[in-house]
Amino acid sequence: MDYMEIALSLAKQGQTTCMPNPMVGCVVVKNDVIVGRGAHLKTGGPHAEVVALEEAGAEASKGAHVYVTLEPCSHVGRTPPCADFLIRSQVKVVHIAMEDPNPLVAGRGIEKLRQAGIEVHVGSHAAQAVALNKCFLHYMKFKMPYVIAKWAMTLDGKMATHTGHSQWITSEAARFHVHELRSEVSAVAVGAQTLLRDNPLLNVRHVQTSRQPRPIIFGSPKVKDSNFNVFYHGCAPIYLHTSHSLPDFIKKLQDKGVECICVDENSGNICLRSALKELAHREISSILLEGGSRLLTSFFSQKLINHFAVYIAPRVLGGKMSLSPITGLSPDFISDALALEDVKWQQVGSDFVVRGEVPTQYCDF
Repeated sequence: MDYMEIALSLAKQGQTTCMPNPMVGCVVVKNDVIVGRGAHLKTGGPHAEVVALEEAGAEASKGAHVYVTLEPCSHVGRTPPCADFLIRSQVKVVHIAMEDPNPLVAGRGIEKLRQAGIEVHVGSHAAQAVALNKCFLHYMKFKMPYVIAKWAMTLDGKMATHTGHSQWITSEAARFHVHELRSEVSAVAVGAQTLLRDNPLLNVRHVQTSRQPRPIIFGSPKVKDSNFNVFYHGCAPIYLHTSHSLPDFIKKLQDKGVECICVDENSGNICLRSALKELAHREISSILLEGGSRLLTSFFSQKLINHFAVYIAPRVLGGKMSLSPITGLSPDFISDALALEDVKWQQVGSDFVVRGEVPTQYCDF
């Protein structure tokens, strides 16, 4: 039996609830029998090791082998150190899939266990552990949210008509699937044009969730109306703006409970890098970027996208003036196009969703 595989499976239980913390799973094994299982489900809640050891009980934990997907913490944060709990439980061996990149841990948990006489093995299923927590790892390393660019388009690559009409390109099944994506990120973001055109809610519907992502608007001085859906629904919306925004308008938003953040400018527009840094300070570790075309193009041209999730409908729109998801400068050669890695296809209703990672060498963090 592959106990680390079971621990990785348990870790996924926190996929929609534990951010900005990592997903972690733990299995306690005594005499080749699983006596405890645990997962980290919520920030501030018990860590996977604690849950698993408490389920096992003191007698079964003593001399046991523990399989955990991430290095046990060694510092006091929202909860006590897990390394200390493992030591007090007198476990014999700890198998760890990967080290924790958090500078507050970063090998210290492993060292503390070894100093206490516990045998430690690191690296089993490391690639799977890294893939599981790619958002957290990016957030820790660059102090910026992991950005997923999402859009829906026709077979000929159009996301709206020349008038901006786009509802609905994809099937109901695909639209429901998007809500699953929303449930797995810290925040959902759109630009001012999408706010004005579509008046979105940006919350999770159609799927069960105990947590809503934070709605984010990349604002514009042209927006002066505060009566949009997103400012009345969801959890504590964030409005990013520059110093050119009208103070009275910002005050209206603040009175509605909107967190307004003035960020640096770049050629008169919001500096996206500065905005991402500000969002990371607020423990936003991942963002689903839902458009429109101007915002998607800005993120793409500045190499700030980590992952693409594109829904393709079996429709052909045509039209020279129909809107494309990403515009801007055109490269001279196909060889200059961005080629995604780890690409996956999935049929959803009558549509397909294509997902892929942006190569690290293409990104600019």
